Amino acid sequence: MGCRLNHRNSLFTFRFAVLSIFVIGLLLASAISAQESGDDDQNERVGGSVKDLGRRSKIVLEHLGKDADSIHLGINLDSGLGVFDAFFASLCMILVSEVLSTGLGRIVPNLISRKHTNSAATAKNSGRGRRNARENIYSPAKLAPPLLPIIRDNLNLTASDIGNAGIASVSGAIFARLALGFACDMTGPRLASAVTCLLTVPAVYLSAMASTPVSYFLMRFFTGFSLATFVSTQYWMSCMFSPRVVGIANGQSGGWGNLGGGVANLVMPLLYSLILKCTGPETAFTAWRIAFFIPAFFQMFSTFAVMLLGQDLPDGNFLRLQKSGEMHKDNAKKVIYHAVTNYRSYITAIGYGFCFGVELAVTNVIVFYFYDRFNLNLNLAGIVGALFGLVNIFSRSCGGLFSDFMAKKYGMRGRLWGWWGVQTLSGVMCIIMGRLDTLSGTIAVMLIFCFLVQASEGLTFGVVPFVSRRSLGLVSGISGAGGNAGAVICQAIFFRGSQFKIEDGITYMGIIIIVTTLSLASIYFPQWGGMLVGPKKGVTEEDYYMKEWDADEQAKGLHKVSMKFAEGSRNERSSTAKHYVSEEDGSTRRGTRPANV
Repeated sequence: MGCRLNHRNSLFTFRFAVLSIFVIGLLLASAISAQESGDDDQNERVGGSVKDLGRRSKIVLEHLGKDADSIHLGINLDSGLGVFDAFFASLCMILVSEVLSTGLGRIVPNLISRKHTNSAATAKNSGRGRRNARENIYSPAKLAPPLLPIIRDNLNLTASDIGNAGIASVSGAIFARLALGFACDMTGPRLASAVTCLLTVPAVYLSAMASTPVSYFLMRFFTGFSLATFVSTQYWMSCMFSPRVVGIANGQSGGWGNLGGGVANLVMPLLYSLILKCTGPETAFTAWRIAFFIPAFFQMFSTFAVMLLGQDLPDGNFLRLQKSGEMHKDNAKKVIYHAVTNYRSYITAIGYGFCFGVELAVTNVIVFYFYDRFNLNLNLAGIVGALFGLVNIFSRSCGGLFSDFMAKKYGMRGRLWGWWGVQTLSGVMCIIMGRLDTLSGTIAVMLIFCFLVQASEGLTFGVVPFVSRRSLGLVSGISGAGGNAGAVICQAIFFRGSQFKIEDGITYMGIIIIVTTLSLASIYFPQWGGMLVGPKKGVTEEDYYMKEWDADEQAKGLHKVSMKFAEGSRNERSSTAKHYVSEEDGSTRRGTRPANV
């Protein structure tokens, strides 16, 4: 009965999310139609001229005279959203993000089933919910792109400046993710996450002081460090949930973290419009600076919530368990060694680089792309860009759920095949998106593309937790850093300077996705097999994870935590190899299926 209720709740959540996206799409279509008809009417009424400032920004000069108020920005603030609309929408998005993200930490353990949570509901309720709330809307790396057209004109940014800043925003997190993954292994995710988030708060406040392309570059670089907190989220989920549902657990938490890109694309232009309405159009280059203070405050608030309300493990926090002797403090050198010598870490990094990395790169340019190519105003371009991120409400979770489903049917080999198939399809849709030149068609394909690329991210972290147990944090950091490295590569090659048009860059990026995803065929687990080769005879999960501990450590019993995970990960065997009757003793034994069975 409980499982049936859990299934119904999950299905209801999924339908509600899809319905929400559909409603937003209908509202967007109506708004675009209204804008197009409004533009035609305005062209008939306005007798002024349009002056091109050389950066596609336009100033309407209705009356050239003494009245300074005759100069207006081309954002068309008099039509569309008013002060109340902007305030109400912004407030609703903040409240919904906070309430749902916090509540999600309480609901998800029940949706998945309590028997899979490792008695971690309390830790999940307080820690994961607050962390997702911070990542959703308060991740500072996602704040600048929605206001890029305004910031560009204020700071006189060239195409190269914008491309370099986009690279900086994700490159800063490469080292940060590696460091944070190692910190999770040594001190736990709660402390590591809170410290990283708190250290980036000053960078968000100082972003309002950017006055040159160099200062804008530095602002994007340092705020990009906040993206590293994703690693601690995935580490947290992998510790809290059993192996058979680790895909949906990681997908749900990571998806709501990535949701911040969509929320930022929606909220930041509305905040900007609200401030501009209150202060007047002459303060256009001041309004965007004020807008940065609001998410900075909420990020600071959520940082303290993580530290005060979060919990590292089902049994308690790292430091307390280590002091009481219930948990040993691991050897840093061995943690690093087992992570960097496991080639699977680098393959998952490549795969993640061209799903999450692609998402970051597209998030950096999507508003700018629709603003310039389809002549949408800033608010509508922001809403379109928000759809790309808002699909994370369910897309990454679907990827994780699909990974768990494939594992139940076909084991680890099913997870790998599912990952390859979905990510390859995302590359195909990326190519199609770049070739379309109609607004409605581009939006429709973009929604399919973003669903697939985000589902691929959920599928990625359905595999990562099994690469290593002792070095789980650092392996997650390497894979996560691969995502940022992929974003740097995509940004540098396809969206930096004027070498490619954005639509051509999107097309070429789709080709790269398809090619690099082929590397997943090289991932092989001797106890489970790979995409093309089956498992080795006689190799068990205990054999694989025991290799990370030497004889002295095994004698002290330090390997027991890995053995507990090995026992729980037997679900990763194919359905034909999960159980068989041993011919030697006639008893049921868990292991690799004999060749003659």
